[in-house]
Amino acid sequence: MLLLGVSSVQAEQELLLGWAEWSVPRTAEAVLSMPTLQETMKRLQSSEHTVLKVYYPGGDEGSLWAIELRSWLVSLGLEADRMKLISGSRYPHRLQLQIEE
Repeated sequence: MLLLGVSSVQAEQELLLGWAEWSVPRTAEAVLSMPTLQETMKRLQSSEHTVLKVYYPGGDEGSLWAIELRSWLVSLGLEADRMKLISGSRYPHRLQLQIEE
């Protein structure tokens, strides 16, 4: 029973950012209007002890995507040391955004 509770908490903390959502021309306004990133920033602002883990698809394209996302989030006020970029998203065209305390 305890394991089910842990799984559901982790599932609630994971958000997905798809390539289709990200592939629009990026401006501060466009990035801020993305529902996934709005929810991510909201959850991160709820506690200064939270960390964002970004699981990205392997390869150069996935790595560049994750780095660009980190740059945007830093420019929007999230401290770089609260983010970890990790290769190995379960999805080939999505970033997995996992928030942990």
